[in-house]
Amino acid sequence: MNPAEFKAAVLEGIPDFLPPAGGRDPELNHAPVRKDILTTREKKLALRNALRYIPEQHHQVLVNEFAAELGQYGRIYMYRYRPRYKITARSLDAFPHRSVQAGAIMLMLSNNLDHVVAQHPDELITYGGNGAVFQNWAQYRLTMKYLAEMTDEQTLVLYSGHPMGLFPSHREAPRVVITNGMVVPNYSGQDDYERMNALGVSQYGQMTAGSFMYIGPQGIVHGTTITIMNAGRLKLKGGDGTLAGRLFVTSGLGGMSGAQPKATVIAGGICVVAEVNPRAIALRHSQGWVDEIFADLALLVKRVEKARRAREAVSLAYQGNVVELWEHYGPTTSCSVSDFCEDRMDSIVTRTSAECLTNSSAWMQTHVISNANQGLAQCSVVVNGQTLAEQTFPRGSSQEAACVAEHDMYITLGGTFPNYTTTHCGLGSF
Repeated sequence: MNPAEFKAAVLEGIPDFLPPAGGRDPELNHAPVRKDILTTREKKLALRNALRYIPEQHHQVLVNEFAAELGQYGRIYMYRYRPRYKITARSLDAFPHRSVQAGAIMLMLSNNLDHVVAQHPDELITYGGNGAVFQNWAQYRLTMKYLAEMTDEQTLVLYSGHPMGLFPSHREAPRVVITNGMVVPNYSGQDDYERMNALGVSQYGQMTAGSFMYIGPQGIVHGTTITIMNAGRLKLKGGDGTLAGRLFVTSGLGGMSGAQPKATVIAGGICVVAEVNPRAIALRHSQGWVDEIFADLALLVKRVEKARRAREAVSLAYQGNVVELWEHYGPTTSCSVSDFCEDRMDSIVTRTSAECLTNSSAWMQTHVISNANQGLAQCSVVVNGQTLAEQTFPRGSSQEAACVAEHDMYITLGGTFPNYTTTHCGLGSF
């Protein structure tokens, strides 16, 4: 698509013709299947809410298609209306605009949905699993069209991704006013959110997804580096006061977690970060957030010891579950224990490997039971032969499918799964 065709596609908004049908891109990470929480009456309302964006002559075709999306994914994303051009932060002049400020906002929201930035780009989710830029592709198309056409004497109002319209204002007024998830406390529980999001009336924009200003891990590298360096100063005894030859074990290479391995290297230490999703690992490696990738635990351990001896600053990604690392680095092995562990995603502390394993397992137990109670998945967690949580489901069942969707893939938790040989379900990346 050449520059003129791109500008024409943006200005088109919702086309009068019906775009070709299109499913999800199999090469991308996708949002988990959401709860089937709506009543029959509410599902009809969700369909009416979705069809309001579309010319009436296409409703007969799209009502069944949107109903299928709602049934299969728990949301109506309108995959058919994804633009055929590449969404990326182009130069300002590449976007059609009458207002420079509006053009800059087009650039920002396009960056949030770039495939190398967004966690689930097909579902318009930038990070955090549910941090949405828009609820569906019709909202994206309309917003881009409004931004392209508006002047410096107009303001665009967005409500949870829904463009309310262009309103007369003045040059000193905001070009866009955005609100997301405006819900009173009495109706702000998890199921309330799931229901309103499925209806298409509210979305969770996180901090910088729905406000079009996500910058990825770089926004927290500085603070993470200071945290790791201060942990070394406060907790590590002996040595020369640096993190040279010290090991930091953590997990997760999701939307912003690339900051941890990068910060450790800046601080002069060795970071091993476990991640179960190979796509997430490959992406963070290609972007330079981790230096090397290992799928074999024995090879990883050898590399860690080599880095220790050489006092090398390096970040190593391990394709597997963090519990496997703690089992290997436990007190019954001849391997060195780590100097740092991050076992509950909220603080960095110095603990023995046994303590980290216990705390991580307990955290996972809470996570799995919570998900099972919410109906997202039913799982069993077995570590070192001990069942920490048991919520089993039949193989091939809808619960199993929900579990896979929730965590992108099966996860080995370092033990046996009742009635299975290789399938495990537990904690994924953040």
